[in-house]
Amino acid sequence: MVLNATGRYAKATFAYVAAKLIANASPESLSRLWLLFEKVSSHPADKVQARRFRWLVEQDHPFGRWLKRVSTELNPKSRESLIQNLYGNAWFLSRSARRRFQRTHGFAPPYLVVFDVTARCNLRCEGCWAGMYGRNEDLPYQLLDRAITEAKHEMGVHFFVFSGGEPTLRKDLYDLYRAHADSHFQIYTNGTLIDAEMAAQFADCGNVMPMLSVEGDAVLTDNRRGSGVHDLVMSAMDDLRREGVLFGFSVTAVKSNVDVIMSDEFVERLIERGCLYGGYFQYIPIGRNPNLDLMVTAEQREVMRVRRNDTGWGRQCSRARSRIAASTEWGAAQHRRSGALNQLCGLRPTV
Repeated sequence: MVLNATGRYAKATFAYVAAKLIANASPESLSRLWLLFEKVSSHPADKVQARRFRWLVEQDHPFGRWLKRVSTELNPKSRESLIQNLYGNAWFLSRSARRRFQRTHGFAPPYLVVFDVTARCNLRCEGCWAGMYGRNEDLPYQLLDRAITEAKHEMGVHFFVFSGGEPTLRKDLYDLYRAHADSHFQIYTNGTLIDAEMAAQFADCGNVMPMLSVEGDAVLTDNRRGSGVHDLVMSAMDDLRREGVLFGFSVTAVKSNVDVIMSDEFVERLIERGCLYGGYFQYIPIGRNPNLDLMVTAEQREVMRVRRNDTGWGRQCSRARSRIAASTEWGAAQHRRSGALNQLCGLRPTV
């Protein structure tokens, strides 16, 4: 019992120190740090993971370039939280809880849990999947807090996704983020309520990653979300970038925007705004005023699939594809893509 407790303490201390070193390392020293962690790690999986990250940095792989962006563009608290929570807590320190859950229940626990924290929203977007639900309900704070605590202790989950409605309408969530500083929170938001003050709050928490919704250019975004929304979202991104907050974009593919959102120019523009992540989804006709005419066609889905795969692992990526991590419903949860929809960069180099 004492030995187990000592081992857990040693692991937690190692993860904390490692996160601090990685988070505050210069881009030039990242490779040496990963080599060090590879040498001192005792678990074979940790050695493999450290070797992968070192390979990515040394080969100037898109994900390695993304790591360098993290080390230069985020504030220290956001960098440390990202490394500590997603690499340390969610992966390195959660193994015993995850194995215990699997032995007890016969299946592996999830790596993340999604909560619709509110049905309230300040917009009325065309085709919103949540628009059919009540407009005033919130998931009670106590229930949310308890569910997160149980997910951490019983399943080893330290990554939570908040959707809605519009999560930024809930001011009590700042207390939740701080109460669970050992976890990372990705919030899907329309971005219209994020101003300099809210960006500073996110920076102070360090463990909140907003994903701001856009539909393409200003015309496409305003047509679906309302006049002036695009400019508000761009302003929110500027505020988040100034504070060094980790943030990204979320885009829904519909028939009218596929060509725009699949272009490198679109991704490049959001990179320049400071986005480090991107999420692509396809419109499904449910919720508020479902409209089959908004759905992408079979031909457009094929274009999206080809664009995703038109450059394989290890091939030269364009500038836009080399500096952003993105995910789609086609990619596995552990995969991080390097740009527009056409390049999926799974972390599996041959070394």
